[in-house]
Amino acid sequence: MLALGLGLRARGHDVHFSAPDTFTALLQDRHGFVCHSGMRDVQALLTDAAADLTSPVATARLLFRETRRELAGQLAAMDTLVQDYDLVVTAALQMAASSCCAAHGVDYRYVLYVPQLLPSGEHPPFMVPTMSLPSWLNRALHALGDWVNGQIMFRALWRYRRAHGLPTFSGPLPVLLGGKPLLCCSPALARVPRDLSLPVEQTGALFVPEAPGAALEPSLVAFLEAGSPPVYVGFGSMVDPDPAATATLVAQAATRAGVRVVLCTGWSDAAQLDTPAVRVIRAAPHSLLLPRCAGAVHHGGAGTTHAAARAGV
Repeated sequence: MLALGLGLRARGHDVHFSAPDTFTALLQDRHGFVCHSGMRDVQALLTDAAADLTSPVATARLLFRETRRELAGQLAAMDTLVQDYDLVVTAALQMAASSCCAAHGVDYRYVLYVPQLLPSGEHPPFMVPTMSLPSWLNRALHALGDWVNGQIMFRALWRYRRAHGLPTFSGPLPVLLGGKPLLCCSPALARVPRDLSLPVEQTGALFVPEAPGAALEPSLVAFLEAGSPPVYVGFGSMVDPDPAATATLVAQAATRAGVRVVLCTGWSDAAQLDTPAVRVIRAAPHSLLLPRCAGAVHHGGAGTTHAAARAGV
């Protein structure tokens, strides 16, 4: 979203952001954008709930509770906020903006990072781990997922839309996506499904260029130059109830494989290891680090997947 904002600003548009307070330094201080706060910090929410995410039942219970709470807060905030803008562009867990924009006559676009969020027989919903299911079952799983999401969001969205004279809906996905969502991923990795009924515009992946003179930390550079190119292991925007055990497992795997490793903990707590073959970091620019690695083992996030492909590893 930062890359999109930078591109819009470069074309002469006045761009504001609404984001959790944890992004204020990046958006406002470093890049000079007006940044409205008040959005939920998903990282903090998942970190606090990490111990509960090991059970499917507990995960579903958390999803229902927090989604309803978040949606109520978003409707209250977005109903006022969107009225100041000509266009609102949202992504990820922003569920209210499409209805608020429709209520106030504001143009709206939704950004997708992966096509698996789009209902299709070519793939299951993104949380289903099996990619070789028959097309009829993929469609059925998408329909089931839309129904479940509707049970979570229907009451609050239906009440808001009725109060503003908007049509109700049978499922939330068309409402959330708006008229023509943007699919911001490379067609070399994934294309718009051929059986999709919704109009979708594919833009390619979005990257924020590194600032002039940007460099990796000296200690990380020293590790990279001290031996053969390492394997990057990263968990991105995942939380881990036992990061120490995970780090130990990665170190054992590195020893058995005979490779050096840069372990990027991401949203998990950093775990220190007393081994010369493993360097633990919290984060580093992918565009600078990954081309210097022998390979990448990662969580499958859209950004890291594109960065690894872009680096040719």
